Amino acid sequence: MPVHLYGKMVDMVRLTTQAASHKLYVIEDGAQSFGSFQNGKAAGTFGDVGCLSFYPTKNLGSLGEAGMCLTGSSELSDRIKMLLNHGQLVRDQHEMVGRNSRIDSLQAGFLNVFLERFNSFQTLRKKYAELYLEGLAVIEDLKLPSGILEECHNAHLFVIQTSQREELRSFLLENGIRTAIHYPHILPDMKPYFTKGDFSNARNLSQRGLSLPLNPWMKEEEIEYISKTIQDFFN
Repeated sequence: MPVHLYGKMVDMVRLTTQAASHKLYVIEDGAQSFGSFQNGKAAGTFGDVGCLSFYPTKNLGSLGEAGMCLTGSSELSDRIKMLLNHGQLVRDQHEMVGRNSRIDSLQAGFLNVFLERFNSFQTLRKKYAELYLEGLAVIEDLKLPSGILEECHNAHLFVIQTSQREELRSFLLENGIRTAIHYPHILPDMKPYFTKGDFSNARNLSQRGLSLPLNPWMKEEEIEYISKTIQDFFN
């Protein structure tokens, strides 16, 4: 199950080749990657199943809970349709235990409207991401997101990394800038999935990662102000 974290795609050609050699199914977690492409192919379309999220904070977001599964298999398609509709393909003929996970028509309608503006919103996200890169490149103590301007990254989140995350976050808040941490705890540390181990890469990111504001409703002056404030902190 590859996870396209922050909107940046995993190397899907390599992964699907390895999966095929071991006769494994591939389920793509594309919750954050709608609008990302690899070799011209969209995120969520490489695996046996691709899972997309249209939660309001996503690049293509509804006004409530919504999502989509993609598959080229008619067998998997029927199974997914049954699972999301009380285990039935035909009304009142339940073939398995399912759930009520149908997207409602109102959310689908909103998504159709937002989809018309998606490309223009993506252009702004990339533009603002580039402004961040230009404004923060001079700071040696920051690790900036890689590949965020490439097609395999939809600029869903602009996540910087620093050993002074908490201090920087407080400083930004004092200057009227809100940030977020995606994600403060790693799965092996959580009770339902507790697993002993180092997990140094995941743990390092959870302790150093800080998401800066990035959305198509921002203004260039706001990006410049945030970048300047971060520069002031490190100076």
